Amino acid sequence: MSPAFRDYVNTINPLSEHDWNLLGKYMQTKRVSKNCQVLRVGEVCHWVAFVQQGVFRRFGLIHDEEVINEFVVEYHFLSDYNSFLSGQPATSFIEALEPGELLVLSVTDLKKLYEQSAAIQTFARRALEESFMSCQLYIGMMANKSSLERYQLFIQHYPTIIQRVPLYMVASFLSMRPETLSRIRHHR
Repeated sequence: MSPAFRDYVNTINPLSEHDWNLLGKYMQTKRVSKNCQVLRVGEVCHWVAFVQQGVFRRFGLIHDEEVINEFVVEYHFLSDYNSFLSGQPATSFIEALEPGELLVLSVTDLKKLYEQSAAIQTFARRALEESFMSCQLYIGMMANKSSLERYQLFIQHYPTIIQRVPLYMVASFLSMRPETLSRIRHHR
């Protein structure tokens, strides 16, 4: 396990060495290249991953146009949680925007870990709660806010992403046209 992952887990719910050894038996490191789609619409998402390196986007297609619902960067979890938890096919794609490295855990192995360790179960629940809060933040950013207010909230909550992804993707995430984003950035 990487020191970054250990630090992240320990800030949420410290684990014993026994629990770390259990996690180490089940988690797999996966390296992905830029533009690699780690999940496609229609596939069932059987995994959750901790992003050790890279930027990923979760997006869907509406009338053949990409709509980005999430960016995930280092030290956050990545999955299609609806598909992961329900076993239903994913309704979105997940794609690497730069070369990345993931620590991957399958749903089957996660259930085994739940049976073996209450501390891991507590950690997983709290990590899922953080992901839920992030989703709620996005919904709050989008609700009844002007384009300028959405951009300001984005910069406040995701300060590093703007330098790492193309602006047209940021515009998609903020539900605005690239021209609108450009105009807002120009007037700041």
